[in-house]
Amino acid sequence: MAMQNSKNALHLVKAGALAIACAVAGCGDNGGSIPAASSSEARISGNVSDQTGPINEGRLQVTDKSGSVITSFDLQDSNHFELVIPSGTAYPIVITVTPSSPNAASTAPVKAVVTSDIADRQDVTAVTTIVVDSALALGGLTAENIAKASGGAIGLRQSAGVSAGAGGGGAGPGQSGGGTGRGGHAGHVMSEGGHASSSSATPPPHAEPIQP
Repeated sequence: MAMQNSKNALHLVKAGALAIACAVAGCGDNGGSIPAASSSEARISGNVSDQTGPINEGRLQVTDKSGSVITSFDLQDSNHFELVIPSGTAYPIVITVTPSSPNAASTAPVKAVVTSDIADRQDVTAVTTIVVDSALALGGLTAENIAKASGGAIGLRQSAGVSAGAGGGGAGPGQSGGGTGRGGHAGHVMSEGGHASSSSATPPPHAEPIQP
Protein backbone atom coordinates (compact mmCIF):
# COMPACT_ATOMS: atom_id res chain seq x y z
CA MET A 1 0.00 0.00 0.00
CA ALA A 2 2.80 2.38 0.92
CA MET A 3 4.61 1.54 -2.33
CA GLN A 4 1.46 2.23 -4.35
CA ASN A 5 1.00 5.59 -2.63
CA SER A 6 4.65 6.42 -3.40
CA LYS A 7 4.11 5.59 -7.09
CA ASN A 8 0.99 7.74 -7.20
CA ALA A 9 2.84 10.65 -5.60
CA LEU A 10 5.69 10.35 -8.13
CA HIS A 11 3.16 10.32 -10.98
CA LEU A 12 1.56 13.51 -9.66
CA VAL A 13 4.95 15.22 -9.38
CA LYS A 14 5.82 14.30 -12.97
CA ALA A 15 2.41 15.45 -14.20
CA GLY A 16 2.81 18.75 -12.36
CA ALA A 17 6.26 19.32 -13.84
CA LEU A 18 4.92 18.66 -17.35
CA ALA A 19 2.05 21.09 -16.78
CA ILE A 20 4.49 23.82 -15.70
CA ALA A 21 6.72 23.18 -18.73
CA CYS A 22 3.74 23.38 -21.10
CA ALA A 23 2.55 26.61 -19.50
CA VAL A 24 5.98 28.19 -20.06
CA ALA A 25 7.00 26.77 -23.44
CA GLY A 26 3.72 25.93 -25.11
CA CYS A 27 3.36 22.20 -25.70
CA GLY A 28 0.30 22.38 -27.91
CA ASP A 29 -2.46 19.77 -27.96
CA ASN A 30 -0.39 16.72 -28.85
CA GLY A 31 1.24 15.90 -25.52
CA GLY A 32 4.34 18.06 -25.69
CA SER A 33 5.64 17.53 -29.22
CA ILE A 34 5.96 20.23 -31.86
CA PRO A 35 3.80 19.64 -34.96
CA ALA A 36 5.75 18.69 -38.10
CA ALA A 37 3.89 21.25 -40.22
CA SER A 38 1.33 23.97 -39.55
CA SER A 39 -2.29 23.44 -40.44
CA SER A 40 -3.10 27.11 -40.94
CA GLU A 41 -1.58 30.50 -41.64
CA ALA A 42 -0.12 32.37 -38.67
CA ARG A 43 -0.01 36.13 -38.15
CA ILE A 44 2.61 37.14 -35.61
CA SER A 45 3.52 40.60 -34.36
CA GLY A 46 6.07 41.78 -31.85
CA ASN A 47 8.81 44.20 -30.88
CA VAL A 48 12.59 43.81 -31.08
CA SER A 49 15.12 44.86 -28.45
CA ASP A 50 18.43 43.83 -26.95
CA GLN A 51 20.09 44.59 -23.63
CA THR A 52 20.72 48.18 -24.75
CA GLY A 53 17.15 48.99 -25.85
CA PRO A 54 14.91 48.85 -28.95
CA ILE A 55 16.43 47.76 -32.27
CA ASN A 56 14.93 50.11 -34.87
CA GLU A 57 17.20 49.17 -37.76
CA GLY A 58 18.10 45.61 -38.63
CA ARG A 59 17.59 42.61 -40.87
CA LEU A 60 14.76 40.33 -39.74
CA GLN A 61 14.80 36.76 -41.00
CA VAL A 62 12.45 33.85 -40.28
CA THR A 63 13.62 30.27 -40.79
CA ASP A 64 11.69 27.01 -40.49
CA LYS A 65 12.60 23.73 -38.79
CA SER A 66 15.08 22.81 -41.54
CA GLY A 67 16.71 26.25 -41.57
CA SER A 68 15.09 27.33 -44.84
CA VAL A 69 14.27 31.04 -45.05
CA ILE A 70 10.53 31.73 -44.97
CA THR A 71 10.73 35.52 -45.16
CA SER A 72 13.18 38.34 -44.54
CA PHE A 73 13.03 42.12 -44.59
CA ASP A 74 14.62 45.21 -43.03
CA LEU A 75 13.35 47.05 -39.97
CA GLN A 76 13.41 50.78 -40.65
CA ASP A 77 12.86 53.40 -37.96
CA SER A 78 10.71 51.06 -35.88
CA ASN A 79 11.31 48.03 -33.68
CA HIS A 80 7.82 46.65 -34.39
CA PHE A 81 7.23 43.87 -36.92
CA GLU A 82 4.31 41.90 -38.34
CA LEU A 83 4.70 38.51 -40.00
CA VAL A 84 2.51 36.22 -42.07
CA ILE A 85 3.68 32.61 -41.82
CA PRO A 86 2.06 30.42 -44.51
CA SER A 87 0.24 27.19 -43.74
CA GLY A 88 2.34 24.09 -44.22
CA THR A 89 5.38 25.69 -42.56
CA ALA A 90 7.50 23.24 -40.58
CA TYR A 91 7.75 24.35 -36.94
CA PRO A 92 9.54 25.43 -34.84
CA ILE A 93 10.39 28.66 -36.62
CA VAL A 94 13.14 31.02 -35.48
CA ILE A 95 12.92 34.80 -35.80
CA THR A 96 16.39 36.39 -35.98
CA VAL A 97 17.09 40.11 -36.07
CA THR A 98 20.60 41.41 -36.77
CA PRO A 99 21.13 45.13 -35.96
CA SER A 100 22.34 47.15 -38.93
CA SER A 101 22.57 50.71 -37.64
CA PRO A 102 26.14 52.06 -37.69
CA ASN A 103 25.36 53.59 -34.30
CA ALA A 104 24.16 50.33 -32.74
CA ALA A 105 25.72 49.55 -29.38
CA SER A 106 25.79 45.86 -30.38
CA THR A 107 25.63 44.02 -33.69
CA ALA A 108 24.88 40.66 -32.06
CA PRO A 109 21.67 39.10 -33.38
CA VAL A 110 18.64 38.52 -31.15
CA LYS A 111 16.41 35.49 -31.63
CA ALA A 112 13.10 33.94 -30.62
CA VAL A 113 11.50 30.56 -31.31
CA VAL A 114 7.83 29.96 -32.14
CA THR A 115 6.56 26.39 -31.92
CA SER A 116 3.03 26.52 -33.33
CA ASP A 117 0.79 28.30 -35.83
CA ILE A 118 -1.54 29.39 -32.98
CA ALA A 119 1.03 31.99 -31.89
CA ASP A 120 0.00 35.60 -32.47
CA ARG A 121 2.55 37.56 -30.43
CA GLN A 122 6.30 37.10 -30.08
CA ASP A 123 8.76 39.75 -28.98
CA VAL A 124 12.42 39.19 -29.84
CA THR A 125 14.70 40.15 -26.95
CA ALA A 126 17.89 39.34 -25.09
CA VAL A 127 15.89 36.92 -22.92
CA THR A 128 14.33 35.01 -25.83
CA THR A 129 17.82 34.79 -27.33
CA ILE A 130 19.03 33.02 -24.17
CA VAL A 131 16.20 30.51 -24.55
CA VAL A 132 16.99 29.74 -28.20
CA ASP A 133 20.73 29.43 -27.62
CA SER A 134 20.26 27.34 -24.48
CA ALA A 135 17.79 24.96 -26.16
CA LEU A 136 20.21 24.50 -29.07
CA ALA A 137 23.01 23.78 -26.57
CA LEU A 138 20.78 21.11 -25.02
CA GLY A 139 20.50 19.38 -28.39
CA GLY A 140 17.94 21.25 -30.47
CA LEU A 141 14.66 23.18 -30.50
CA THR A 142 12.44 20.42 -29.14
CA ALA A 143 9.50 21.13 -26.83
CA GLU A 144 11.41 19.55 -23.92
CA ASN A 145 14.60 21.57 -24.50
CA ILE A 146 12.66 24.81 -24.96
CA ALA A 147 10.83 24.18 -21.68
CA LYS A 148 14.11 23.56 -19.84
CA ALA A 149 15.71 26.64 -21.38
CA SER A 150 12.64 28.74 -20.51
CA GLY A 151 12.84 27.73 -16.87
CA GLY A 152 16.53 28.61 -16.82
CA ALA A 153 15.85 32.02 -18.37
CA ILE A 154 13.22 32.75 -15.71
CA GLY A 155 15.76 31.81 -13.04
CA LEU A 156 18.37 34.12 -14.54
CA ARG A 157 15.90 37.01 -14.62
CA GLN A 158 14.93 36.46 -11.00
CA SER A 159 18.57 36.18 -9.87
CA ALA A 160 19.20 39.53 -11.56
CA GLY A 161 16.36 41.09 -9.55
CA VAL A 162 13.89 41.08 -12.45
CA SER A 163 10.41 39.64 -12.06
CA ALA A 164 9.71 36.58 -14.21
CA GLY A 165 6.51 38.33 -15.21
CA ALA A 166 8.26 41.36 -16.64
CA GLY A 167 8.39 41.47 -20.40
CA GLY A 168 10.24 39.40 -22.96
CA GLY A 169 8.65 37.64 -25.87
CA GLY A 170 5.34 35.82 -25.93
CA ALA A 171 3.54 33.51 -23.54
CA GLY A 172 1.29 30.50 -23.83
CA PRO A 173 0.93 27.61 -26.30
CA GLY A 174 3.07 27.95 -29.40
CA GLN A 175 5.47 30.79 -28.62
CA SER A 176 8.75 31.15 -26.85
CA GLY A 177 7.83 33.23 -23.81
CA GLY A 178 8.61 36.36 -21.87
CA GLY A 179 5.87 38.59 -23.25
CA THR A 180 2.21 38.56 -24.21
CA GLY A 181 0.21 36.49 -26.66
CA ARG A 182 -0.81 32.88 -27.21
CA GLY A 183 2.44 30.93 -27.05
CA GLY A 184 5.77 31.49 -25.28
CA HIS A 185 9.25 30.84 -23.55
CA ALA A 186 10.37 32.88 -20.51
CA GLY A 187 7.67 34.50 -18.39
CA HIS A 188 4.56 36.56 -19.04
CA VAL A 189 3.68 40.21 -19.28
CA MET A 190 0.80 40.53 -16.84
CA SER A 191 -1.17 43.14 -18.79
CA GLU A 192 -2.72 42.30 -22.16
CA GLY A 193 -0.70 43.73 -25.03
CA GLY A 194 2.18 44.84 -22.80
CA HIS A 195 5.83 44.43 -23.72
CA ALA A 196 9.17 44.70 -22.03
CA SER A 197 11.14 47.83 -21.45
CA SER A 198 14.81 47.63 -22.35
CA SER A 199 15.82 47.26 -18.71
CA SER A 200 13.41 44.38 -18.00
CA ALA A 201 14.82 42.36 -20.87
CA THR A 202 18.43 42.57 -19.71
CA PRO A 203 19.98 39.25 -18.65
CA PRO A 204 22.82 39.10 -16.13
CA PRO A 205 26.22 39.62 -17.76
CA HIS A 206 27.48 36.22 -16.54
CA ALA A 207 24.62 34.23 -18.10
CA GLU A 208 25.78 30.82 -19.32
CA PRO A 209 23.92 28.21 -21.40
CA ILE A 210 21.60 26.20 -19.19
CA GLN A 211 22.81 22.67 -18.56
CA PRO A 212 20.38 19.73 -18.77
